[in-house]
Amino acid sequence: GIIHQVNCEYLSRVVFEDPDGTVFPDGCVGTDSHTPMVNGLGILGWGVGGIEAEAVMLGQPITMVLPEVVGFRLSGLMRPGVTATDLVLTITQRLRQHGAVG
Repeated sequence: GIIHQVNCEYLSRVVFEDPDGTVFPDGCVGTDSHTPMVNGLGILGWGVGGIEAEAVMLGQPITMVLPEVVGFRLSGLMRPGVTATDLVLTITQRLRQHGAVG
């Protein structure tokens, strides 16, 4: 779990560059809940089932239905006494109300 997360973050290049100068984002396919945490680095982290992951490891392409992208803008400062956990739980609650989580 946690070691997998650290390895994903350590191994991720964030951006790749072709010899002609074209750049494109990094991607990561994994089988546990820590895989999408590399999204915080700007990498498309995608959690999949074990069968899909095994197929990718054997060279098969993976197809995905891309979800609707929902943005969440944060601005200002948190009030004294409000923790990062409070912030994350509030964001999660609002995203659930929107239908983006759950």
